[in-house]
Amino acid sequence: MGTRGNSALYLVPRKKEEEARCQAEQERRRKIQQETERRQERERLAWERQEREREEHELRERERQIRKKRHKELQRKKQEEEERRLAELEQTRRIQEQIHLENKASKRKIRKAQERLQEQQQAQVHQQQKTKVLHQLLDDHTAHIERDEFGYVQHRFEELLSSYQITENEKLKLNLEDRMKSLQNVLISNYLTEHNIPIWSQWALDQATGYVDLSLTERFSVLEAVVKVTLQGDPDDEPEPITGQDQKNKFFLSLEDQLQISNPTLARRILVNILEMTSVLPKQGKEILSQILFNNIWTPKEFKLFTGWTLSMDQEKVSKILHMVCT
Repeated sequence: MGTRGNSALYLVPRKKEEEARCQAEQERRRKIQQETERRQERERLAWERQEREREEHELRERERQIRKKRHKELQRKKQEEEERRLAELEQTRRIQEQIHLENKASKRKIRKAQERLQEQQQAQVHQQQKTKVLHQLLDDHTAHIERDEFGYVQHRFEELLSSYQITENEKLKLNLEDRMKSLQNVLISNYLTEHNIPIWSQWALDQATGYVDLSLTERFSVLEAVVKVTLQGDPDDEPEPITGQDQKNKFFLSLEDQLQISNPTLARRILVNILEMTSVLPKQGKEILSQILFNNIWTPKEFKLFTGWTLSMDQEKVSKILHMVCT
């Protein structure tokens, strides 16, 4: 009995020791489990942080690439805009240079025309001085004829104004010659502007008619032709558009047509002058054509038809044809 009781007393401490070891082992395992979980949590958080950093880095890189692309595109557009601006400036410069050259050429032509007109006016003054001396030597009969011419032209001029209902500026106190020339200049200027003909053609007309050397009656014939062409128009007008240079020649020839009716001699002289100014024939060809005209081999209409048909031909060949006509 006593031995069995002692054995029971020994068993109780061992059982407690075993339970303590089990608890210690469980506690150790629990701590290991917690440490493992904490480690895994740290690793997970580190991975997530790395992922976030990677995504942020990729996002920043994409944004950097986008900014770089936009900057590059902006630079390209700026370069294209600058090149376009420079091209426009160059084009504007060339246009202005062309306009400047054309203006210089026009001014040069006008200056030469004015110089010729001035020379003609000086010659006219000289001629008037000579005429004044001659008039002093003329008898009363000649003076009477001159007075009759003045009265005749003045009457015709007044009839012309009335027929076309032309009103003069009464404030201008001009003599008969100046009134006629003023009206002629206004009509021609309006006609040239309307048909896009160079304005220097007005001086070319004075040169073609030899205006400063014309008598009062001849000047009225020119004015009458100008009135009919500019106010009535040319019934033979071509419907297709033509260049300003062709328009100028057509205008001159229309005046010549009108003068054929009132003053054929003056018309033929003007036609020769027009030929001299506008034809591209060599000098010999022009001389032959003038002989054909003055010798009445061709009528003025045939003359104009021939010059129109042969305009695009080789002018040396045209001269040979004219030589055959004369011979």
